[in-house]
Amino acid sequence: MNHVIKIFSITVLMVVSFFFLSILTVMIPKETIKIHVQESMDIIEKEGLKYRIGDIFFFRLDNFTDALMINIAMGVNDSQPVKSVIQNTYYLQNENSSIIKATRDIADENYQGVYAVPYPRYWHGYQVILRPLLYVTNYKGIRMINGCCFVSLLCIIFAFLIKRREWQLLVTLIISFLLMNIWIVPLSIQFSISFYIALLGIVFLLYKRIIHFNHLIVFFTIVGGLTSYFDLLSVPLLTLCLPLIVCLYLSSDNNNDKYKYMIYYSLCWFFSYSFVWISKWVIAHFIVGYPIQDAIQQAVLRVSTEYDGFDMSIKGIIDYLMNYPSLFMIGIVVLLLFMILNIFLCIRNKKIYQSESYLLVIALMPVIWCLVMRNHSVIHAWFVWRIFTISVVAYTLFIFRYFGLFKRNTHLFSKSS
Repeated sequence: MNHVIKIFSITVLMVVSFFFLSILTVMIPKETIKIHVQESMDIIEKEGLKYRIGDIFFFRLDNFTDALMINIAMGVNDSQPVKSVIQNTYYLQNENSSIIKATRDIADENYQGVYAVPYPRYWHGYQVILRPLLYVTNYKGIRMINGCCFVSLLCIIFAFLIKRREWQLLVTLIISFLLMNIWIVPLSIQFSISFYIALLGIVFLLYKRIIHFNHLIVFFTIVGGLTSYFDLLSVPLLTLCLPLIVCLYLSSDNNNDKYKYMIYYSLCWFFSYSFVWISKWVIAHFIVGYPIQDAIQQAVLRVSTEYDGFDMSIKGIIDYLMNYPSLFMIGIVVLLLFMILNIFLCIRNKKIYQSESYLLVIALMPVIWCLVMRNHSVIHAWFVWRIFTISVVAYTLFIFRYFGLFKRNTHLFSKSS
């Protein structure tokens, strides 16, 4: 019961803190960021809203969402900070819905020919960082700062792991991040948010070294709340699963305890994430009359199995694949080989397989997420695919642990209590 009260109290405190922090951010005068907003639109327009490096699908940047974020930053009314924090309004053109031209117009205080679209169902906490950055630089400068900070964060993690001779985790992260095109991430603000929270969480875990159960409950509660505040439903599961992998891997707990703690920590994260998210709807409802039903309808849409006339039920997906025999056969063969491999590994050494099986469960979480969030995952597949960073990290680490490759030296965490 004490844990429940603690989790609830921390989450409520985060909501209050987030609200006032956002108000302070909105109070930065629009005029001070105007020139950098206009320069940013020039950069994005030159690249295009759907820019792909080398015209490769997996190298696509999210210039559209970044432009939308900058549009929201420019569109605030600093004389009405509370309303601006709640509404998070962006502006589009009547003629062609051009986010770039609309942003330029509102930067010039020209609101003719544009229409406002309130976007209150998210907290848009990224504005806490974006607006101060726009005060000092444009989109190009933000990318440079983002890249330097991102690389520095990775170097800190790798330095911790090298210092403590945690070769399995070090090699796993290097391989996984390379496979997931990690170098693309800091080129888009929207891509970076969940990765930053996840990587900062890992740094904290490695720095603390000895963390008990009670502290980890608080940790995952805070991480869930931060994710809900800063992220726009990109790949939020990263912020749970990557720290969770590190946390359980470095723990000296037995397999049963790891499963138990995995459930506890996940529940803390999901409660905090959901509570902070829903609290924005409630606050918006009481302050500006935002219909909560709208947010609920959007949430229901994201978990629906329909998109543009395509049936995304299990049967619908199978029927679709049956129309492409070669693709269907490749999927079946890959699935069968994966199942045979795991059956073989289990038979070969059942004890090790079971002791590291928590990693297999974490590896399946992105699959479950995409099945539940089917509509969202299909519409935004071009960036949601990065959620499988979790699966790559978890399964690679499982293989290293199973075969004893790049063996570790000691446990960094004490036994949870």
